[in-house]
Amino acid sequence: MPLSEVFSLLENNAGDQFQYTEIQERFFSKNPDCLTFFDYLIRGYTVLKIRKKFSMKTLEIEKILSKLDKLELIDWIPGGPLAKKYRNAILESFIKGYDKKDTSFYLHDYLEEDLVKIRVKINELFDYLSRANKRAKMSPEKTKSYGVYFSSKEFKWNMDHFLKK
Repeated sequence: MPLSEVFSLLENNAGDQFQYTEIQERFFSKNPDCLTFFDYLIRGYTVLKIRKKFSMKTLEIEKILSKLDKLELIDWIPGGPLAKKYRNAILESFIKGYDKKDTSFYLHDYLEEDLVKIRVKINELFDYLSRANKRAKMSPEKTKSYGVYFSSKEFKWNMDHFLKK
């Protein structure tokens, strides 16, 4: 093959090359598990195949995917296929490990007009959380992962199950 064709091929393939940012390189130098996971993703492995290959727990996968998302190497879409697959396990793990001093649970009676206002405030908080997450992505080396959980639904507490055998 003539040398001119070799250079032409190199130029055409140059766009296929990927280069890490300095922040990503520093992160991966300190987190080889994340680098390995990301390398397998790039090579076409599914999350399920990686999980099986390395016998990973759901929480480990959640942490790695979250970190890769913060580094803007992947777009982990809330409510997307990955989130749907691991959501229940993540939520269960999150609730099991809650710290009572950081958690509040209320069973109250509310008027409908108050509940509407409460939901507006929760949506405002979600908007703020989303903006804070975007700011955190600008300094991933300074961030820590946190879970925030809100839920409101009509609920009637019933103690009958304590009498059943």
